[in-house]
Parts: sequence; structure tokens; C-alpha cells
Amino acid sequence: MDELPPFCARKLGRMTRYHFHVYDGRNYDWDSEGMMLPDLAAVVTEAEYRARSVIATRSRAQDWTAWIVDVRGSDDITLFHYPFTQITDVQPS
Repeated sequence: MDELPPFCARKLGRMTRYHFHVYDGRNYDWDSEGMMLPDLAAVVTEAEYRARSVIATRSRAQDWTAWIVDVRGSDDITLFHYPFTQITDVQPS
């Protein structure tokens, strides 16, 4: 991809592609498409949104202690894990 002219880069900011893989303790649901986001704050917000979306689709109570959103950059290196327990009542032991 071509570089943006300096005036456009400053005005638009840099966007980076991030992938939000959901891991249930045994299996991954791979996010092959990813999402372009401007900064780490937006990445954390999206990770929380993904975790909340998964929880909302489960009709019965579940043990979320092993569940995480494995957040990776476009280079497929893990940046951080967002644990589902961050937004549920159960904290890991």
C-alpha cells in the first residue's frame, strides 16, 4: 500500500488492523477479517464488545473463567488477552 502524503496522515491518523480471536479454553474462533482501528483504546473497547457479544448469545449460565479474547496485530503477534471474567462476576482463582 502506498504511503499517505504527510498532510493526510496527520489529518486521518494511522489505522492498524487488529484481530479478535475468541478462545474458550479449548478451541479458537478465529477472526480472519480483523478490524482497522486507530489506537489501543479503541482496541480494548472492541475486545470488550466482542466478549460481551459472545456472553449475550449464550442463553444459559456458563463458566467464563477460561474464555478470553486473544487480541493480535496484523503481524499475528498477541498484544494482550482480554479475559471474559473482566466483565462477569466470576474472577479466576
